[in-house]
Amino acid sequence: MRFRFIHVSRMEVDKNLSPIFYLLFVLGAIIIGGCSKADLIPKPEAKLSFFNGSFRLIEEVKSSYNKPAFIHLLDEYGERTKNNEARFDQIAWDVFPSGRLTIKDPLWQTFMRIDPGDYKVLFHDTDSIPLVSTDIRLNDQQRYMIYLVDSLRHWRTYVTDDNILPENGIIRLRMVHLSPDAGPICIQINKETVWCTQHYLDDSGFLTIVPKADSQRMLIEVLAADDLNKRYARYTSEFYSGHNYTAVFMGHSNQHPAHDQQADAQISIIRNN
Repeated sequence: MRFRFIHVSRMEVDKNLSPIFYLLFVLGAIIIGGCSKADLIPKPEAKLSFFNGSFRLIEEVKSSYNKPAFIHLLDEYGERTKNNEARFDQIAWDVFPSGRLTIKDPLWQTFMRIDPGDYKVLFHDTDSIPLVSTDIRLNDQQRYMIYLVDSLRHWRTYVTDDNILPENGIIRLRMVHLSPDAGPICIQINKETVWCTQHYLDDSGFLTIVPKADSQRMLIEVLAADDLNKRYARYTSEFYSGHNYTAVFMGHSNQHPAHDQQADAQISIIRNN
């Protein structure tokens, strides 16, 4: 096979080449030419995760095995997206963490992949009754988590950006306050205060902890800001270097007999990555 070079990026095949080899050469050139730098550009994509911060809805889901609670996503035109449904049910708890605290190990955060854009997110109970909706803009290559919360059946949502990557040698821990009746709180880790907030629906951002080894055992406590002897919840676990975690303080911190609501505040841990 002989080639006569015309230009550094072009070749002309000798006319004596057989038709079959000539056809193969042309097809190869088309395939090679089709591979460009554009093929290496990441496809536009955002990532969205959910957390069920309502013990009331968790119990409804657990007692209604065939009636999951759905989440629907509508795009800016009011159309459901291709991946338009998430489920707060027994089967999909590991995909869409429901805050269930019977699992020994922290839940891994898992994301839906979705086209960037503006969306309306609608949450429903197990009878498909709408609970609350929220508008969110999902930017390209960004990650988000939406938390569903109820305060005596008054439903709210809270959103965090989850774009900080893990780093070798450190532990990152974020605190999220989702207890509607706790009031101002302080968070202590191993008896040292690391964050205080005055209001519900707030988060600390990712705090940096440098462990002395590959892991560190930590006692996380949620205390009343005006009385550090009053503890609402505690959680003890081993946390590993090179990972990001979120500690969610959720549930009601006080009894509300008129609403048949017991004090059920607890801490749930998510491994973000």
